[in-house]
Amino acid sequence: MEPELIILDEPTSMLDVISQAQIIHYLTEYQKEHGTAYLFITHHRMLASQVCDEIFEIEEGQLLLHSCCTTRADVIKSQ
Repeated sequence: MEPELIILDEPTSMLDVISQAQIIHYLTEYQKEHGTAYLFITHHRMLASQVCDEIFEIEEGQLLLHSCCTTRADVIKSQ
């Protein structure tokens, strides 16, 4: 089975930095091989900037920010 979309809700939130990096590497490789889209839900902007093409910040059901990420610096500028 090769899904078109995988929803990842805080997939690395309780992991140490090394384990986070391993999971992100695996997800990135899987996406390259299979063309799968991810909906990556996280509270960590820096992590999101590493794996996402676009970031949507939502608070209390309201869209606060939409940005396209090409580098980690893009997310830092928007803070």
